[in-house]
Amino acid sequence: MAAEEASQGIDVERVGEWLEQNVDGAEGPFTYVGIAGGRSNLTYTVIGSGGRRWALRRPPMGKALGSAHDMGREVTVVSAMAATDVPVAPIAG
Repeated sequence: MAAEEASQGIDVERVGEWLEQNVDGAEGPFTYVGIAGGRSNLTYTVIGSGGRRWALRRPPMGKALGSAHDMGREVTVVSAMAATDVPVAPIAG
């Protein structure tokens, strides 16, 4: 993803406000960096003003096929895996 496309598809004002209100230690302004690769949901690194980092996932832009990009399902799976020995990032918010 090119630098000018780093925040494409993200409402940076709303996401920044949400992070500050719902995630302990989240302080803006935030930088959004697209992570290239993958074949489904879009993934970004979000960097807060203090250098703290998070991963942000969102469905692809455009028309999605049914539940193919169900973010709720991703949260359920990652949350379930958190109680196992499989390393997964914690869900924020």
